[in-house]
Amino acid sequence: MAGDFEFIQHMEGMYFKTFITSMKRRLHHWHYDLEILFILNGSILIQLADKQIMLKKDDLFIINRNEIHGFKRSDENNNILALQINPRFCREYFPEFTRVRFLNHQINSEDDAGRKNIQQNMINLFLCSQLKEHTRVFQLASHLNMLVYYLLKTFPFQEIAEESAVNEEKNLERLNRIVGYIQENFQEKPTLKDLARRENLDMYHLSHFIKHKLGISFQDYLNRLRLAKAVEMMEKGETNHLEICVESGFSDYRYLLKIFMNEYGCMPAQYKKSGLNPNPGLIVVSDDEEHIIYRQEEANSVLQKYLAGENEHKPIMV
Repeated sequence: MAGDFEFIQHMEGMYFKTFITSMKRRLHHWHYDLEILFILNGSILIQLADKQIMLKKDDLFIINRNEIHGFKRSDENNNILALQINPRFCREYFPEFTRVRFLNHQINSEDDAGRKNIQQNMINLFLCSQLKEHTRVFQLASHLNMLVYYLLKTFPFQEIAEESAVNEEKNLERLNRIVGYIQENFQEKPTLKDLARRENLDMYHLSHFIKHKLGISFQDYLNRLRLAKAVEMMEKGETNHLEICVESGFSDYRYLLKIFMNEYGCMPAQYKKSGLNPNPGLIVVSDDEEHIIYRQEEANSVLQKYLAGENEHKPIMV
């Protein structure tokens, strides 16, 4: 249920992490890495500070480093090939890449060639990462460099000033303290006044800061944390309304149902019947019940099913 800074463990000896995942929901979080999402199947709603975007099969989506984002399931399951890149990987020959911010999150329809080149290199990176020979690092470096080359050619970007980068880090440090405090106390009654006192800010400034960074108010973020806990308990079979309210921090079950309806557009019983298992029969590794990462064999099966239906995406690795 984390909703703050995400520490990413990269592939040994490299500056990236690639995996296939299925996402139910993920609260607001951010990380130092640039992240690219390639939707293999289904759809997912991504939440940014200023908008929500529905991603569908074949879509590519870029999340800038330090950009706050969250995920919410649609009315269908999904499979996503994700790639997270530490921008410092090219610090010896392109150090300004750490200050690159892409201006568009998605590729325009007229840039189909660029989209296919990026998708192909993402597939190659994923498949090549499974090779055993030590010399694979040269293939990996080649695919990673080509992928970033096509990103820079396809997506418009700007290089932010060093001062802006420093301010960005400071603001995210403050936000990390704020969401950490709310997460630790969401079952109680944290208030904006308490937070303002802790951060030595007036309430108006703090309220504006949270709304600007997360795209939602303090109370809405608090309700999402509580709702995530309530949904987790429901999915585990808890039916005692009082117990759910106590553990999640809601004072009234009717209010919980109202928030649930606003978020999911249905009642809990309908939500549970809608089917939450992304691919029945596949064995998965899960870091929590919201975000499932596939083991190698099952991930390959998901990718091969995609490739079987997309002949233009044949791996070109040697």
